[in-house]
Amino acid sequence: MTTGIFIDDDETQQTVISALLAESGIDFSRIVEPTKISEIKARILELAPDIIVMDYRLDEVRKEGFDSDFRAGGLAQVLRETFLDHPEKDAPIVLLSTETNIRNLFTPDKTSHDLFDMWFLKGTVQSTNKSEKGRVFDALSGLISGYSDIKRIRDGTEPGSLVRSLLNVNEEEFSRIQSDGLKPLIVNAAGEAEATHLIARHFLSRLIRRPGILLDECSLRAKLGIAEGDTEGFKTLSEAAGFNAFLYDGIFAGGWRRYWRHRFNSWAAQTIDQPLSGMTATKRIEDLNTKFGLKLVPVVSRWSGSSDEYFAVACRVCHNPTELRHSVACFDPLIAVYMERGRICYDCVDKQDELDRIQIRIDENDEKLVDDIRSNRLKRPNE
Repeated sequence: MTTGIFIDDDETQQTVISALLAESGIDFSRIVEPTKISEIKARILELAPDIIVMDYRLDEVRKEGFDSDFRAGGLAQVLRETFLDHPEKDAPIVLLSTETNIRNLFTPDKTSHDLFDMWFLKGTVQSTNKSEKGRVFDALSGLISGYSDIKRIRDGTEPGSLVRSLLNVNEEEFSRIQSDGLKPLIVNAAGEAEATHLIARHFLSRLIRRPGILLDECSLRAKLGIAEGDTEGFKTLSEAAGFNAFLYDGIFAGGWRRYWRHRFNSWAAQTIDQPLSGMTATKRIEDLNTKFGLKLVPVVSRWSGSSDEYFAVACRVCHNPTELRHSVACFDPLIAVYMERGRICYDCVDKQDELDRIQIRIDENDEKLVDDIRSNRLKRPNE
């Protein structure tokens, strides 16, 4: 059975959250108290858990014998360095904390962001919403299987073939994927594979969480022009059109359902009479309904209130389909050819608190446009 550890300086929280996390099927019964970093490190090396979850504040509860003057970032840094010397025990590290700690402490602490594979809110794990909890549990399981896959592939593959092996495609298909820039991230200057957690970080941040050579369902909906609420319609089309053939099954596929963009594009070129980008949502849906005998509903622009718009991407904030002309660009200094530039719909421009929480900034070239929207100088078409 896979095992995990949840670290919290609050004993009650440690017990309660560990029990809730165990609902994922991962054994969180073993306890590691936040006494001293050196003792935690030794205990984790002894237990060799498959995943480590921790609260952000580990310095609030002071007990006799504890030297708890550290927070999650400091502990994660020590563990990452430790795993360099013990690569077989490298494990995902997840932050699970309160909304207040995430917003006020973790978000501004940019030096520790890359130390965690993911972060979640405690409230999500404590929620009665099974769907929300399920997404967290799927991610935890996906991280464990992803790390295991990376170790296996990393140790058994020549560095020159590492990217292709991690993506799990054959040489012919790999030649059609725009992966330029990935190899230098996972193979160092000496030609050796990077540490497991470094490979994991790049795949998670640049491929799994960001549309590009891989697309999530929200991105597919946008490109197809399907209304965000038409879940059943997308499922029916997926089955009728054989979208399972587009599914990605490389590392981390177990926790995140992703589709190959090049496979989808090939299908669209063979199925639709003209490029999707040159069709309004109304026209795309008309063609799909005719070809597959369905009753799909076209997406309606949240800004213009019309389906006669050219939807292209999913908003990075609300995840609904949006048009290029009614969205602004995300700032991204490290964008590569295998990544799609993020966009934020006009309706989400005002959600500064949410932008801060999910660590997204608007490109400076669109700042004037943002100011016009926020000051109401830019009106909706129907106003």
